[in-house]
Amino acid sequence: MYKKEAIQLILKDMYKKGMRSGPVKNLYRLIIQSPPEGLVLMNPNIMAVKLDLEQVELLDMVVLGVVCGLFEMQWDMACPHCHGVADHSHDMSGLSARSHCLSCKADFDNFADENITVAISLNPALYEGQAPEPPERRTLDPRVRPVSALELIGAPLFRKYFSSQVPAVDQSVKIRSVTVLFTDLIQSTRLYNAMGDLQAYAFVKEHFDILFSHIVHNAGGVIKTIGDAVMALFREPVDAVRAAFELKQSVNRLFEEKGQKKESYGLRVSISSGTALIVNMNDVLDLFGTTVNVSARIIKFSEKDSVAATPGITDDKKVREYLSQLGIGVKPLNERLKGFPGLNRVDVLSVKGKWFSRLTTG
Repeated sequence: MYKKEAIQLILKDMYKKGMRSGPVKNLYRLIIQSPPEGLVLMNPNIMAVKLDLEQVELLDMVVLGVVCGLFEMQWDMACPHCHGVADHSHDMSGLSARSHCLSCKADFDNFADENITVAISLNPALYEGQAPEPPERRTLDPRVRPVSALELIGAPLFRKYFSSQVPAVDQSVKIRSVTVLFTDLIQSTRLYNAMGDLQAYAFVKEHFDILFSHIVHNAGGVIKTIGDAVMALFREPVDAVRAAFELKQSVNRLFEEKGQKKESYGLRVSISSGTALIVNMNDVLDLFGTTVNVSARIIKFSEKDSVAATPGITDDKKVREYLSQLGIGVKPLNERLKGFPGLNRVDVLSVKGKWFSRLTTG
């Protein structure tokens, strides 16, 4: 039924690339015990339940499975009305902003965080004999949440192995709701002069490792680095807020370990939420839109031990509960940002009673 030796070799390669041995063994058993038709266009989240995988590890399994040749991946564009897959593509360049559902006889918008989802199939070359044909029409089970395109795009391994996967030049993929986080080292120019080029480069690299680790741990994904700054995305605002304070604490500790004056340096962090677009920016996947621009602009209000956020973040119920639990206060600033007429308040989040003067950006 299946080419077991070939599957075993691929799984060994996935293990070498970082997948844990337990899930590798479980994945092998799942494959060889499944009927052929059960391995066609699978919802990865159903596999996660069967394999007892957390979300981050599941996304890594999907990416490594495709890279190593175990799976083929498909991007589905499902009708929001009947949940039928109206269109699909094997590459991000085939994603479209709108699709047409033949069953509903209606056009609909596609959103990376909602109805653009990911399905995986066992590589046809791994069957003994002919692989089963995919069904002509599929309907997604609304009771089981699929893996969204946004979740996969945010996975670090996806960015590592599929950096060339971008929307077509004339297309953009909409996101209905996303949280965007920016970081910026405080007084970076002064820091570089104090450390020297070689040590400064090593420091920035180490600080990136810390940022990436906390972002991924909190269900976020790094979209890009800009000099010594990072832009990351999160599905839930509370995950971004939790990550923000972890980032600041860890970077402050790093400065102390390197013998730098802790009152002089630190990490600015800003967070905003709203709609955005996934775009092809010079053949590199990027985020575009007001939400991104606002987060980048309000970072100047963040201090060494505080985070700048838009009201959409602090008004979130889960965020308010998190801030209350940790004793983090919200200080509203009446600020009107030029070019953003709808924004007239920026919230500064900090431990109650510990407000620090703003420091000059490097």
